[in-house]
Amino acid sequence: KAMDETAGELNAKFGTNQKVSIDVCIPYIQAFAVQSEFGDINGDGIAESMNPADFASYVDDPASIEGKEQMFHMAMENRKAAIHWFIDEVERRFREAGYQNLELTSYYWNGETVNPVIGEDILIKDTADYLKIKGYYFTWIPYITNYSQYLWKNLGMTTASMQPNHSFSAYKKSIVAYNAELAEKTGMSTEIEYGYGMTTPNVARRFAEYLNTGIATGL
Repeated sequence: KAMDETAGELNAKFGTNQKVSIDVCIPYIQAFAVQSEFGDINGDGIAESMNPADFASYVDDPASIEGKEQMFHMAMENRKAAIHWFIDEVERRFREAGYQNLELTSYYWNGETVNPVIGEDILIKDTADYLKIKGYYFTWIPYITNYSQYLWKNLGMTTASMQPNHSFSAYKKSIVAYNAELAEKTGMSTEIEYGYGMTTPNVARRFAEYLNTGIATGL
């Protein structure tokens, strides 16, 4: 609401009609979540479970590999449904709020890495497909690792940025240039992080190193 009002004031001052694009973060649902009562999202009076163990009675042998796989996928379907519900709920509330100077354009995946071994890629791809159908962008900002930057397109993200973690760690400033080079190779942009402790010399210096590296690398 405050952002909508501020954008309205700026439009009035400058004689413009600009809308601020809003990117809403999707809460992270762990692949091995133990949440047994997420809430009733389909109106049947039963709270959805995301805990595979809660589906033991639905399989022939819950102790077997096949049984565990079936339980995992049952829980996964509820995780998918929960994310769909969240996206729809945000969309509904945003529409009903009647903002004049804001537009809901995208959703952001909160997890900063992806582990296909535990099925996170399944959840992300399903979310990407759902957002594509609804006409939204899907954004992501993983931190620099040895694989995440190579996965974002295959996962269905619209755009992705990579963070070198320089603001919060004692990395040498060369990590920023390396991050920029790797981001360019993989079709990503670079996130500049700042905010915490900006009044302290070390944090202010790191922020300056982000900007200076951007000039030196053409970022």
